[in-house]
Amino acid sequence: MLCLQTNGASKSHFSRPHFLTGVDLRSDTRIGLDTFPLKHVLKAAPERPLPVAPTPQEEYFLFSLGAQRAGVRSEFVREVARVPAVTPLPKAHAYLMGAMGHRGEVFPAVDLLRFLGRGTTSREGRVRVFVAEIDNVIVGFLVEQIVGLHRFAVSDRLSPTLAEATGEYISAVIRSESHGLVTVLHLPAVVKAIRERTDKR
Repeated sequence: MLCLQTNGASKSHFSRPHFLTGVDLRSDTRIGLDTFPLKHVLKAAPERPLPVAPTPQEEYFLFSLGAQRAGVRSEFVREVARVPAVTPLPKAHAYLMGAMGHRGEVFPAVDLLRFLGRGTTSREGRVRVFVAEIDNVIVGFLVEQIVGLHRFAVSDRLSPTLAEATGEYISAVIRSESHGLVTVLHLPAVVKAIRERTDKR
């Protein structure tokens, strides 16, 4: 134990910890860290910042839907492809462009903008098809421009009331500094509606 003696010529050197600087030790002729009152040590010790818990986030696949920024949960999206040749289907709904083949699979190609009743997707520019799979059902959705994957904090989601007011296929609305308002589509509901309408024909 390091100590300081006052009754002799020789003195052992006491190395004072930096966090005890300014603390008066002269009241005790023989003192060590194990006998120094704990409350003074804790008071003089430097504070350590508490660890910050990570912010919960969700990942979305973003794209342009007309003049609006939209997105779907990333786990529903398999890949992005150029617009292939599409075989028209007889008596199909207007939004159902036809059947498309990709990587040995054949599945319906849907104009998402037209399905939502907001116009028709232009075939010019950076138009692409994103291939989605939900419950083993594969659908290709035509959109004007792919933005890519983006993560948002859960706290960025606006109130459910606003999302519900925008349509039955909207699950959320997200406010983002980099993307503005992002409309999140409830893709399982979209695919379910497409299947039900097709079965009725």
